[in-house]
Amino acid sequence: MVIISTSIRLCKIGVGIKGKSMTTVIFDTDIGADSDDAVAFAYICTQVKENKCKLPLVSLSTSRKGAVAFTRAVLHSYGLNSEICQMQKTLPCDTYDHYARKSIDKYGFADDAQDVLDSWEQVYTQSKESITLIVVGPQTNLAAFIQKNPPLFFEKTAGIYIMGGRFDKEVPEFNIENDISAAKYVCENSKDIPRYYLPFEEGFKLFTGKAFYKKWEHPIGFALKNMALACGIQKEEDFVRRSWDPLTCLVVFSPELFQMQAGEITIDDKGISTFKKDGNEKCFLLTMQDV
Repeated sequence: MVIISTSIRLCKIGVGIKGKSMTTVIFDTDIGADSDDAVAFAYICTQVKENKCKLPLVSLSTSRKGAVAFTRAVLHSYGLNSEICQMQKTLPCDTYDHYARKSIDKYGFADDAQDVLDSWEQVYTQSKESITLIVVGPQTNLAAFIQKNPPLFFEKTAGIYIMGGRFDKEVPEFNIENDISAAKYVCENSKDIPRYYLPFEEGFKLFTGKAFYKKWEHPIGFALKNMALACGIQKEEDFVRRSWDPLTCLVVFSPELFQMQAGEITIDDKGISTFKKDGNEKCFLLTMQDV
């Protein structure tokens, strides 16, 4: 197990994808239950502050009460003003809530947001750059946007970075299991776009959160603490979390830290993910290098 002392500077950061112009990101998350979403969001916010990327939109793949309010609290803590959109569809994961609802009273931010599809279309239409999608929750919003406006999606999408799938066992991974049809649709209908899958088993290699030790009033510290307490962890020095979502974000800015196996990923009707290694240069399974 590797524990990183900071949840923000996970490594040396590159500038944009492949060293080109600043990356424009839509961050799609089911924030509010697991604290690794919050740590991943902190990492993205830091990249914005350091002019490593633009974040015109934070897209919530959850209808969980308090998720928007918590997102606003995090943006405020970093001095950012990104737009927020939230889906209205209720998924099974929305029943989990370790810190979202509590954040409404804690920080006092409004819990309303814009429509998902209208917001995505607006960002895609107005952006002069291609869009990099980081999806660390169910793929509901992504699938819906592909269905709504395929020409715009294929014209403007630079790549999709997905936390999803499990390849060490034949069991459905959490994000995929919460909307199997969406995950299947994305897998089968975005094959012309580069896709990068960070699988479940990789998240156990890295723990993050130490940067917020004793900073429990900060929204990220608040999320880490409440998640840990919900899991029965009492020692504050152990308020760290496995890093599925932070790693998914990390690969966007530091791909040199990962091995990328080219191949084909499929998802069946039960949510089981399979990977077949071949020469497909549009789909990649990610493995973290030893650091």
